[in-house]
Amino acid sequence: MIKIFKNKKNFIFLSISIFIIQQLFIQNNLIFNNSLVAEDFKFFIPNLIFGKIWYLKNTIIATPHFAPHLCGGIPYHADPQSIYYSFIQIIFILFDVPIAIKITFFLLSLIAYIGIYLLLNISFKYDASSSLIGSTLFLFSGFFISRVFTGHLSYTYAALIPVYCFFVIEAARHNNLYINKIFLILSIFILSSFFFAGATPMMLIFIYTIFLIILIYAYVNNSFKSLNCLLVSIFFSILLSFSKITYSLYFLNNFPRKIEGTVLNNILDFFYVFLTNLFLAPNPFFFDQHQYNSNKIYISFNELQYSISVLPLLVLFLYLVNKKKNFFNIEEKFFKKKILCTLILFLLFIPIFFLIQVPYLSELLNKIPIFSSIWVRTRWTFIYTIPFIIFTVEMISSMRINNNKIIILFLFIPIIQIISTYYLINLFFPHKSLLNRSTYDISSLAKFSNSINKMNIDKIKIEYIQDKNNFTEMDLNEGFIVNVSKIFCYSPIFGYNLEKLPRDNITKGQLYFSKIEHDQKNYNLFNPSCFLFPKENYCKIGDLFNSNDNKRVSDFLNYKSIDFNISKVQKISNFISMITFLILIIIFVILSIQYLKSKHNK
Repeated sequence: MIKIFKNKKNFIFLSISIFIIQQLFIQNNLIFNNSLVAEDFKFFIPNLIFGKIWYLKNTIIATPHFAPHLCGGIPYHADPQSIYYSFIQIIFILFDVPIAIKITFFLLSLIAYIGIYLLLNISFKYDASSSLIGSTLFLFSGFFISRVFTGHLSYTYAALIPVYCFFVIEAARHNNLYINKIFLILSIFILSSFFFAGATPMMLIFIYTIFLIILIYAYVNNSFKSLNCLLVSIFFSILLSFSKITYSLYFLNNFPRKIEGTVLNNILDFFYVFLTNLFLAPNPFFFDQHQYNSNKIYISFNELQYSISVLPLLVLFLYLVNKKKNFFNIEEKFFKKKILCTLILFLLFIPIFFLIQVPYLSELLNKIPIFSSIWVRTRWTFIYTIPFIIFTVEMISSMRINNNKIIILFLFIPIIQIISTYYLINLFFPHKSLLNRSTYDISSLAKFSNSINKMNIDKIKIEYIQDKNNFTEMDLNEGFIVNVSKIFCYSPIFGYNLEKLPRDNITKGQLYFSKIEHDQKNYNLFNPSCFLFPKENYCKIGDLFNSNDNKRVSDFLNYKSIDFNISKVQKISNFISMITFLILIIIFVILSIQYLKSKHNK
């Protein structure tokens, strides 16, 4: 450890200072004029306020299967991006909307910062200074910062990946039998939380990243127990989340989303984009001009921002200069682990084929379910973030740099670069600045959220249904404020222009506004169970509530649970998830008690 860190107070002061700088940068650019946030918050924040309504009307345990205020009544829990069962939902229940937003990103940043430090310092056993540099790289990584500013709330769950990997590795290597099982169970709950917190669209990429990290640990430490723990953790996480996953698959199967992925013309274009996106600043104009797709889609700066700063390139240069005599010699340890090394390199290389046009392969990828829904293929760039941070920390640690000024420089390069990038955008592209892109006004939501409580919650119910067919409006999902279900809502599962929602079943192709009522046959309200299980509920996708369904409609409009039939597969998956949850909780409690007793006896 270098001199500056021999004094723990200096280390703690520097660590806290870095975190404060990151928070000042985020919090000052998160909400403007006390109410304006990034446009993509328009999906998540109304959902979180709906979650608060549901909690006040029911309990935190009751599942909000359907949302009466969205699109004339549609499934909610089955949406892969629903966020009810998450710590973020609890925050929005307890606090005002602006404060809840700030607390959410404070906690996610803190988890990311501490988690990556624990992973590097304790699991990988790097020294404190090298680990702090790696933690700073992750804290200021472009993917996390850009998703915060964009409003992609569920994607920021990437902050939990390091702490998840830490628990998996420590479960494998810890000597205490109680602790290793406790850590394993904690890892299961963390990974399962990704599914319940709306991160499902990124799960392929997240799990791919996790697998890479654990492989790198196995290579560096010559230990394969962590891989076994990872497989166990993933298996039980899927069992725990099986109910949510199955609901989502039924919903997606009824509304398959196949969008041609955005890919580059060739590998030379890829290398330019790769270098600029990961180490410098992204160039959306270059990407726009070098897309292969005939129907080119403009990819924004935020979808290309994955930078971990120029520091890894600088460290690599210094490492090559420092190790030039021995760099090209094949070390003996490579021969002992050449299969594992080859596998890691192969996995790092594979995403290149997802990002460039490859005859036949690209067409095949566009047809694969789930994978085909990741139309912004640049998101696969995220898999390099943590592995490259680990490689950078490994080089810094091996060079044993004892110059305090160099270490401080290494710490502040990513800070200065990421902050400067956004301020330069503000200067040269003011129309793309964080202020000008913050077009979603949350003042009405905040006022509404503050006004509802247990005493007046029964006044909140859906009484009217409306279709303006105006996608430019920002309040499409805020119908609960005025007791209206807006047929033209923002729900990507039905397409970005809501082209898959059978609105004509209600509106008959006209602009529409009416009280919720029924004629001799049907209510002017979708039966949401038909979007999920049409066969089991004896209906077709898009069918309306029958005029005899008075009790169910009344409960639905009052944000209450309604009875509906589910498939046998869904029943089995619900049972599996419930049993898995109970078993894990019981085992966790027993292990915790036994561990505390063993500590007390010592």
